[in-house]
Amino acid sequence: FVAVLCGYLLGISNSSDIVRFLFFSPSVSTIGRMFNDQALYTKLNHRQRKRVLRLLKKIRQNPSRYLFAIDDTLISHWGKNIWGTYHWSDHGKRTVWGHKLLVVGVVDTKRKVFIPIFWEILHREGLSEKEIHEKNWEVALRLLDDTVSSGFPRLPLVADSGFSGNEFINTLIDKGYDFVLEIQSKRKVLFHGKQHLDESVFSFFSNRFRHKIMYLNRPKWAVSATLKLKGLAKKLKVVAVANKKGLVHECFSYYISNRLTWDPTKIWGIARDRWAIEVHFRDLKQNFTLGKAAVRSKQGVETSISISMIALTVIRLDNNS
Repeated sequence: FVAVLCGYLLGISNSSDIVRFLFFSPSVSTIGRMFNDQALYTKLNHRQRKRVLRLLKKIRQNPSRYLFAIDDTLISHWGKNIWGTYHWSDHGKRTVWGHKLLVVGVVDTKRKVFIPIFWEILHREGLSEKEIHEKNWEVALRLLDDTVSSGFPRLPLVADSGFSGNEFINTLIDKGYDFVLEIQSKRKVLFHGKQHLDESVFSFFSNRFRHKIMYLNRPKWAVSATLKLKGLAKKLKVVAVANKKGLVHECFSYYISNRLTWDPTKIWGIARDRWAIEVHFRDLKQNFTLGKAAVRSKQGVETSISISMIALTVIRLDNNS
């Protein structure tokens, strides 16, 4: 199905290639020739732009329904001669050889689906003289600015704790983005009102009264405060979320937002809507074989990733309501 979809909608017009993909039997040389075709890559990007412009029209009509989301994912490989592959840490649990793909896109909070807008393969510092190394938050900001420059309104942004560094947060504030970011429990609290403190957010919220919040009719318990955190330029709304009301149950997640008027229910809802990007990555890897084509060149790698991303985007957008 994916093969025919790519062939019909994405411009793989050679019938023999479509048949090979349909029966999952393309030769390495066939894949290499097709994915190294610059015309195919150009056509893919043209298709993506046309469909994203259709999405942009809907976002402008109802911007409160949408969020920006940023995340990265690892695509493991066996081959050592594939362009853009390095050793990456998978959240400190293990080391993966492959690509690290960063994606910026839009979450439809009504349908709970994610639509990618821009994506880029990251590069490790000092391991490639030909490619430019940028930290993940630097690439995220650049792609986010490209998205706004393309005509998208400045939607609220959501991301996990991998993007909660001081530089990223301070720059978001300077650029005028509203955000909800997950932070680690060890972040230091410096001030609560005029009270000077020097303790972790875990310690600060450990003995404070919690109240019920809801997301999709599922209850959690939360407590919030306006705090000045170490390394950040301005005070932020900090929300701690727990599974139970009693203080014997520790909070399992902490979130910050520069919108001080947002209540814990809204911040928790935005944080949970971020899960759509994780579902998108799962579907890409399980059903669209993200990055698994037997190609090694830069053009081949980027084209194979684009085919998977755009094929799923076509389905998401064509079923959008």
